[in-house]
Amino acid sequence: MAADLAAMPSQLGQKGLMAMHHDNRVNRPEGSQPGLACGEMLTFPTVPAKRVDASGPKMTALTFQGAEKVAIEEQPRVAITDPTDAIVRITTSTICGSDLHLYHKEFLGLSPGMICGHEAVGIVEEVGPGVTKFKPGDRVVIYAVISCGKCEYCARGETGCCEGTNRGGKKGEMEKMYGHCTAGLFGYSELMGGYEGLQASHARIPLADNNLLNITSSPVTDENAIMLADIYCTAWHANETCGTGPGDTLAVWGCGPIGLLVAYFAKVRGVKRVIAIDSVKYRLDVARDKIGCEVIDAGTQDVVKTIQELVPGGPNKCIDAAAFRYDRGIMHKAMRAVGMETDTPQIANEAIVCCRKVGTVGLIADYYGYTNHFNIGAVMEKSLTLRGCGQLWPQKYGPMLLKMMEEGKISTPWMLTHTMPLSDAVRGYEMFDKKEDNVLKIILKP
Repeated sequence: MAADLAAMPSQLGQKGLMAMHHDNRVNRPEGSQPGLACGEMLTFPTVPAKRVDASGPKMTALTFQGAEKVAIEEQPRVAITDPTDAIVRITTSTICGSDLHLYHKEFLGLSPGMICGHEAVGIVEEVGPGVTKFKPGDRVVIYAVISCGKCEYCARGETGCCEGTNRGGKKGEMEKMYGHCTAGLFGYSELMGGYEGLQASHARIPLADNNLLNITSSPVTDENAIMLADIYCTAWHANETCGTGPGDTLAVWGCGPIGLLVAYFAKVRGVKRVIAIDSVKYRLDVARDKIGCEVIDAGTQDVVKTIQELVPGGPNKCIDAAAFRYDRGIMHKAMRAVGMETDTPQIANEAIVCCRKVGTVGLIADYYGYTNHFNIGAVMEKSLTLRGCGQLWPQKYGPMLLKMMEEGKISTPWMLTHTMPLSDAVRGYEMFDKKEDNVLKIILKP
C-alpha cells in the first residue's frame, strides 16, 4: 500500500505545519459529492462497525496501543452495520510494510484500540440484505482499498481515489492538505476512514459487493491469494502507472515486498534490465537470485555514481518503493524531529538525479506531507514525468492477477518467509520492524 497520510513527527511539527499552509479545502454545498450523476448522492459506510452484545460471540484482534506497541485483545464480534455489509471469518492475514508507519505512530488519527491490518483472506459468514454477489460459505480475498463503486473514479477502476468511502479525518485533515480525500482503507486510522482492520479473527466488510474477490472455486492457496489484497496489485499498479515494458531500463529503490514485486512484475512485463537498490543484504540477495536484478548496496556504494557507471545516460524508468521515513544524515532527521518537514526527499531526489532525461520517476513509496530540498529544478529541466502512483487499484487488477496466478504465469514463493499464529503477531511486528531472520512477508493465522 502506498501514498498514505501519516502523522507529523511531533505535536510541535503538527501544529507548525498546519499553521504554515492555508486551508485549501474544496468548498462544496453541504452533502454534495463530486463525480456523480446530477442528483445522485453517495452514502458513506457507517463507522465504527456495530458489535454484538458483550455477552455474545467474541473475536480476537491485534490493536494499536502506542508507538511501537501493539497488543492482542478479545473483543465483542463485529456485526452487520449497513445493509451492504458482509462479515468474514479471517483465515489468513499478514503484516504489511506500511503497517510499520502506524507502528511507529507516524500517522494522524491513531487511537489506542484501533484494529490494524489491511490484507486478508477468509470465509463469508453473514451478509446484509443489500449484498448480491456473495453468500455465506464463499471464500474471498478482502481488498485493502474500500471502493464505493459509484463515483467517477471507481467507474474508471481508479478505486484508490474513491470519493465515497473516506471523510479524511474527524476535522477534514486530509482535504485540508490535499484538496481532496482518497479512498478508505482497512485498519489505517481516522484519516483513511476509521475502518476496523483485518489482523483479526473476524472483520466487517462495508460495500461487500465492491470490496471482495471470490476465490471459492480457485485452486490458489490462502497464502498466495492474500497477495491480491494489496502487494501484487500495488506493484502492478506502479508498473502500469509508469508504463514499464520492453525496451525500458528500470531502477527500483527499496527491496521490501513492494520493491521486489515491482522489479518482478517489470520482468513479467518485458523489461530486460532492472537495477535494485537497498542497504539490506538479504533483500538484495533475493532481488539478484530470485528476480535477476543487478543490485546496488546503498549502505556501501555511491548509488548515483554506480548507476551512472552501469547505465550511461541513466535508466529511463525509476521507481521509489522505499518510504518517507528513511532519512539519511542528521539534517533531515532533525527537520523531521522538530516538524520542519514530514517526509524526507532524499530517495526521491536520488531517483530524479539518476533518471534519464525525458524519463519517468514513479512514487509508489509512502509519502504524505511536506518536504524540504526537493529537487524540483531537475524535474523541470530534464523534462521528467513525475508520477505519484497513489493508493493501489485492486478492484481493477485483482481479477487479472488471480487469473495469471491460476495459469502459472506469476509465482513468488520466495516472498512468504514466515508463518505464525495471530496470537504471536506482537512478536511478528517486532521481527518485521527490525528485519530479523531474513523476513519478507509474515503470514498470520487466527
